Amino acid sequence: MINLLITNMNLLIANIIYCYIIYLLMNCIYKEKTSDKSTEILSYILFFVTIMLFHNYESGIEPYFVLAAMLFVITLNYGNNYYSRICITFLIFIFTNMIYITILAISKSYENRGIEFYYTILLLSRFLMIFVYIGFLKFKKLLDNLFELQKQSFFIVITPFISLLIIYNMVSTMDITVWLIVDIIGICIINIIMFYTFEYINSIDDKKREDELIKQQNIYYNRQFELMRESNEKLHALRHDLKNHMMYMQSKSGDDANIFDYKDELDSMLGKNEYAKSGNLLIDSILNFKINEAVEKGFKCKLKLIVPDEINIKETDLVILFGNMIDNSIEHCLESEKEIRLAVKYESGILYIDSSNASQKITIADGKIITSKLDKKNHGMGLKNITRVVEKYNGEFLIENENDRFRISIMMQC
Repeated sequence: MINLLITNMNLLIANIIYCYIIYLLMNCIYKEKTSDKSTEILSYILFFVTIMLFHNYESGIEPYFVLAAMLFVITLNYGNNYYSRICITFLIFIFTNMIYITILAISKSYENRGIEFYYTILLLSRFLMIFVYIGFLKFKKLLDNLFELQKQSFFIVITPFISLLIIYNMVSTMDITVWLIVDIIGICIINIIMFYTFEYINSIDDKKREDELIKQQNIYYNRQFELMRESNEKLHALRHDLKNHMMYMQSKSGDDANIFDYKDELDSMLGKNEYAKSGNLLIDSILNFKINEAVEKGFKCKLKLIVPDEINIKETDLVILFGNMIDNSIEHCLESEKEIRLAVKYESGILYIDSSNASQKITIADGKIITSKLDKKNHGMGLKNITRVVEKYNGEFLIENENDRFRISIMMQC
């Protein structure tokens, strides 16, 4: 009676640990949940009941298919990509059951030990699965990009699967010896090396792509700066000749048609409205250029500028800062409240910049915006450019999303 109680307790604890490790793995891999808490809890309860029933089968592979299916059901609580869910299901199933299947095969050599021995070994194997969780943490970045690496992900999934079959076959058909254990360890090391290799290749590709995107964005902002400079030159030329223009219009008094045509020509030369009037020609020019773009998209902008006529920051760096800040505000702004607030203040050699707008809930982790877009690799380049400029001037950069407002705050020396 006591042995039966201990056996059942071992099985119960082993499966509770198993469910908890699955929960940790899912929350390690996925940052976003697509279901409510009650649905998530229900799926884990069903999974727990399934694995408890799993141990009632003496043989057959049907329970393994059921377990894999239940793992996939759990992934439906997270993420939004079915290809990724299938790959993650296979990986979790393979690695969390590699120890289990090995123990199952070994136990055939110890049938005389009884079911109590088997369940005790099973409990120990569940504790060892914490190393699976540690491994997933180590290769988290690779797993995050899994659904984008469709060719590589085939090998990432199929290699450990084949390794699992080989280990199971070796342990089932061969005598348990030291050399067999060495072979099993060698197969595991090969899988670890494979993951390290894929992660290294992926990181190199990411770095190349990121550098190229930053380069392209800088070219874009440099073109904007040139357009802004040309517009300013036209404006200065017009102001310089304003007296002559007024004299011409007076000479045409009475000729309304010519006066209106001439006025339209002057308006086109003046270009767009001036919103920033801090006295700092460079900052005013950049902000007027970007704010006019925002206004054309239906946004309202509130500015508060306290800056001297000159500050010690490169023109291109200011273009990158203000350009990306306003672009990010436009991207994350609510359609129902299209308003951008921007405050710029210079005091005691420190430039403070603060921008905010009404926004939907945004997930922020490690100073980065977590996106659900499929094109994750191209997402966040603007913020990386801002970070690069801020670090150049020994500054600090903060992103917040509180009270339904998206906010970027910058402080840097200049």
